[in-house]
Amino acid sequence: MKPPHQAALFYILAVFLLAVMDTAIKWLDGEYSVPQIMFYRALFAFIPIVAISVYTSRYVSRDIPRDTAGDMPDNMVGQKSLLKLKSNALWIQIVRGLFVCGALGFFTWSLEWLPLSVATSIALTGPLFMIAFGALFLKEQVSTKHLIAVILGAAGVLIIVQPENNISLFGATLTLLSAVCFGFSAILTRVLARYDSDIVTSYYTNTAIFLVAIAGLFYSGLKISDTEDTLIFVLIGVAGGLSNLFYVIALRLSAVSAIAALDYTIYLWAVIFGVTLFSEALTIGSIFGSSLIIFGGIFINFFWKAKRPQIKEIKEFKKTGQDQGPLV
Repeated sequence: MKPPHQAALFYILAVFLLAVMDTAIKWLDGEYSVPQIMFYRALFAFIPIVAISVYTSRYVSRDIPRDTAGDMPDNMVGQKSLLKLKSNALWIQIVRGLFVCGALGFFTWSLEWLPLSVATSIALTGPLFMIAFGALFLKEQVSTKHLIAVILGAAGVLIIVQPENNISLFGATLTLLSAVCFGFSAILTRVLARYDSDIVTSYYTNTAIFLVAIAGLFYSGLKISDTEDTLIFVLIGVAGGLSNLFYVIALRLSAVSAIAALDYTIYLWAVIFGVTLFSEALTIGSIFGSSLIIFGGIFINFFWKAKRPQIKEIKEFKKTGQDQGPLV
């Protein structure tokens, strides 16, 4: 199988596992607090993250000579480099970790108020927020095509939350907050790619979720789960961690632009799981609104021609091995 096909396969598996994680959270039906769900999500996700380390150490870290590694962050160089978890951009890692916590926490909370398919479709506005934040903070140029995609996404959300669709406005607001946090975290991910390896970012992100969840447990308390729910928690963590693993593999095999449109297959899984497991009813309004959001996202993936000045700086950094100044 050729690398592009392998990348597509891994990406589809990653999206599917993310949908499985969301479905498992929905299955708990609000019986446990958001911090407790996030705690187990982070705890069991450490297992796949170790798998990422093993995979990457086999195929990436190969006693790379220091004089030929000018295009790599320090924590990606050397045979045992993946054990070097010190970040070269600690504060950016912390801020990104908090935004990821917000994305996960708000989305988890929204599932108590919204059908799975509706929450998923609104959350797919995340890439559209990423466009806006890229223009604001990374000075990326936004074309007419980008504006069309943003307008389609906004229109889709407005259609979904119409009163006749019986959608909780509070739940929709939580999902939009999750999408906003995702947009910020995605922008910071681009910046961190210059300083830290994927493994380091994975560890810091998961650790942030873990610590924030522990802090939240002091407020919400820890409810003892039965055997069935404990297995659900394991599923949430492992599915989320494996999804991250497959994303990493896919993005090493192919350019983002070539496979990013596959992100929107998560809506298909959300509809299937929502209808079969939760007997969720689909309204014409929710289907139409979701279609606008998905079309806007796919439209962007196929017509992404924005100029990225920070990418030029990164390439210059790779050529010279010298810092060209901060990205933000």
